[in-house]
Amino acid sequence: MTGLIYKECKQNRFFLIATAVLPLLVFFLPAVILGKNNGPVITAEGRQSAKILFIIVGYLIAGAMQTSTYMGDDSKKWGYFIASGPAGVKGYIYTKYMLILGMCMLFVFSMEMSDILYGTFCSSVTEQPYISLSTFFIVLFYIQLFLRAIDMPFIVRFGIKQGSIIKIILFVATLLIMVIIFAASPSAMFAFSEAVENLTGNEPGNLMLVITGMFPYVSIGLFILSYKISCKLYMRGVEHYDK
Repeated sequence: MTGLIYKECKQNRFFLIATAVLPLLVFFLPAVILGKNNGPVITAEGRQSAKILFIIVGYLIAGAMQTSTYMGDDSKKWGYFIASGPAGVKGYIYTKYMLILGMCMLFVFSMEMSDILYGTFCSSVTEQPYISLSTFFIVLFYIQLFLRAIDMPFIVRFGIKQGSIIKIILFVATLLIMVIIFAASPSAMFAFSEAVENLTGNEPGNLMLVITGMFPYVSIGLFILSYKISCKLYMRGVEHYDK
């Protein structure tokens, strides 16, 4: 098991470093881009909407890196080697799932730290109170676990190539649709930003409070179930890998 952990950390060290650094870009890149804007003055609502959009894109990129940790492992030789090793299929899949869980936790921790740093910077420059989206980060963390729980059995069974193609298509299509909608109707961007801010409120009965109360148990339970399903599907997938 120790050898598998070392192998995963060394093989995916780029993704681990990128996961820790990406949140800084998510927060400060839109500030740099909007700060150099020579057109109409961007309102506070517009900046907040741009930040939320960048945060969502950041989580999508982080998710792509998490599933990419399976890259290079979808081969028959490696599969048969794992099956004959002391840790076995369950040990290997367990290590892979723990790596993904660790990357999710690392990303949300880095997002929280970047949010504090960015909030301190904005408050010192604008002398205005900074609205944190910390609750939003936590919800997106559990959404990541939920999505990875769905992704992994398919990747284990069919390999990463087919899954990556589908993900890229969905990612680009979603991004284009969001850009088109926000470009065609700036009011839609403001409405979306306002909806997210309302969700993060602390009023009794708020939808976000309900989600944060129930969804973590659902995502964690599905993540554990996904691990068990992947263990059963692994050897079937190995038999159908290209090489």
